[in-house]
Amino acid sequence: GAPVFVEGDKAPEAASGFLAELRGVMHSLYSHPSVVGWIPFNEGWGQFDTVDIFAWMQRYDPQRLVWVSGGNDFGIGAAFDRHVYPGPSFVRLEECRASVLGEFGGNGFAIPEHSWRSSADEGGAGGDNYDTFLDWGYAQVRTLKELEGHYQRQMTVLDGLVKQGLSAAIFTQLTDVESESNGLMTYDRKVMKLDPEVMKSFHGALYRSGSEAKQGLHEFGLHPSEGSKCPWEE
Repeated sequence: GAPVFVEGDKAPEAASGFLAELRGVMHSLYSHPSVVGWIPFNEGWGQFDTVDIFAWMQRYDPQRLVWVSGGNDFGIGAAFDRHVYPGPSFVRLEECRASVLGEFGGNGFAIPEHSWRSSADEGGAGGDNYDTFLDWGYAQVRTLKELEGHYQRQMTVLDGLVKQGLSAAIFTQLTDVESESNGLMTYDRKVMKLDPEVMKSFHGALYRSGSEAKQGLHEFGLHPSEGSKCPWEE
């Protein structure tokens, strides 16, 4: 059946604050060359007035893409974006939107002396009340060698998905973040868990596959209704 999109109510003062901050972020980064798109909502957290906010963002900055990351997208925006952990996993193809795996990975491996736990022990933000959440990841491994093998398998699967038409994928994540030990780099940025040269060899196939033409891959995807057009054709 048709997807069910849900959004919550926002108190007027909360909505006003959100919109003011959104405008401020877009204004301050408007001229930054590395910004290619805007994502106002993630996984439905605090989501409200989606259609109206999208329309305003597209008027404010018509040169960049806008979409919702992680679902609840009301069928609008430049991408159909899903989060799958640990993944990667196929994201359906659509005729008018890019298919994006907005989050995957989460390979947990903590190096205790370089973790948030050690920072907490030295008077940082952690502590006993946070023990339940420390050293967390979607897929736990026991050794760095196992972590490397797991990452390599994920990149191999991802290469196959790119060949099937996946437009983009975002790995979680670059560094450990407080209780999340699923970074490629430790919390204190002192240790690379995987050798960059080894990772580069895994990524080479992705660049090659991404540069190949993908004609005909949307044959089994979702098409606009008869007589309708994609937004960029109107």
